[in-house]
Amino acid sequence: MPYCSQCGVEVEEYIDVCPLCSTPIHKSKVIIDKKNLKFPDKPVIDKKTGILRFLAWEIIGVALLTAFLIILLTNLITDLNITWARYPLASIFTVWLLATFPLLLTKNPLLIALFSVTTIMIFIAFIDIIDNWTVDWYYYIALPIALLLIIVTGLVIMLSIKVKKKGVNIAAFILFGTGTIAVGLDVIINYALSNFIILSWSLFVIIPILLTGIFLLYIHYRLMRIRDVKKWFQL
Repeated sequence: MPYCSQCGVEVEEYIDVCPLCSTPIHKSKVIIDKKNLKFPDKPVIDKKTGILRFLAWEIIGVALLTAFLIILLTNLITDLNITWARYPLASIFTVWLLATFPLLLTKNPLLIALFSVTTIMIFIAFIDIIDNWTVDWYYYIALPIALLLIIVTGLVIMLSIKVKKKGVNIAAFILFGTGTIAVGLDVIINYALSNFIILSWSLFVIIPILLTGIFLLYIHYRLMRIRDVKKWFQL
């Protein structure tokens, strides 16, 4: 709203003369020519970030390639064949893939997660195969454990994102996820060894985790309730 330049009183937009001192009100008029306004058609790409990402990928690639060649040559010199080096070489190649996808190909967290999980699953299967060129423990130990970790971690992350009021309840969700993984590992390992679904050591893990998680949820929602009551009564 305009002001009187003489006495400083604030007046309405339609007032031309100050009602107190009769001084003319000077109104500033800003004319915006929309036709001459120019807006970028596309967002500006941060080239510096792209260069840094490529530089990081290059440094990681050179370091991994150096380690790859050292291990390969060492194995060839000592055994005249690729024997024990298969495991570290496969690991180095997997690390290079895991670094290449997020640094060069995409920034989408979902695609990065899917690619990382797929790559790790293939790596575990390869480790099992090159052991004796047959698939032994992959299907009944490695694959169930990997799926357990993926499902539980995904549920904890989704629950932590969806909850409106965040606090120590996030720690409770993580504890519940950790306890679930412990029980799952106990079941998977015992079934693989004895073909029976039993709980052994995981009972000593899940009970304190469950009690601690419930206590944290109680503290969180109790404090939230007290805070809501104070807001209601404006205390």
